[in-house]
Amino acid sequence: MTRLFLALLGVAWVGIFLPAALRARRRTPLPSAEGFKRKQASLNARSAPGRWVLVPQSGDGRVEAVRRRTQAHRRRMFVALLLASVLSAVVAALRGGALWEVHLALDACLGIYVALLIDARKRRSEPSKKVSQLQHRRPQAPPPEEERVLDQAVGHFGGRRG
Repeated sequence: MTRLFLALLGVAWVGIFLPAALRARRRTPLPSAEGFKRKQASLNARSAPGRWVLVPQSGDGRVEAVRRRTQAHRRRMFVALLLASVLSAVVAALRGGALWEVHLALDACLGIYVALLIDARKRRSEPSKKVSQLQHRRPQAPPPEEERVLDQAVGHFGGRRG
């Protein structure tokens, strides 16, 4: 039973520290330089002979790419927690004892993570509910009879138009 607990602890340790180590590795200069070379090569492969213009990616495209990466990371995390919860339930059913506490802890982690995901979705959709786009209105010319009355009023108060 101690070995099983240590194995689960080792799996949790790897699950937490391995993604952080991979992210840190991606941020070092060598992989970023290699990424730059790959991007330049992909631009070169797509360019046609003749005149061409490079247009930087719009801010919306970058925001969308970050949103997709974040969503993929959240999906992987959810699946990992779900699998760990199911696996711990199976092991606890077979072995019993204190493993049920491990299973309940994983279930609590999964529940909290789902609650955080729901809250993040609400926060992401909140601005679109609160803010609406204003329609652009062009000023309309006053009808001819209103213009005549306006001319008379301006003329009456001392200023002549025209």
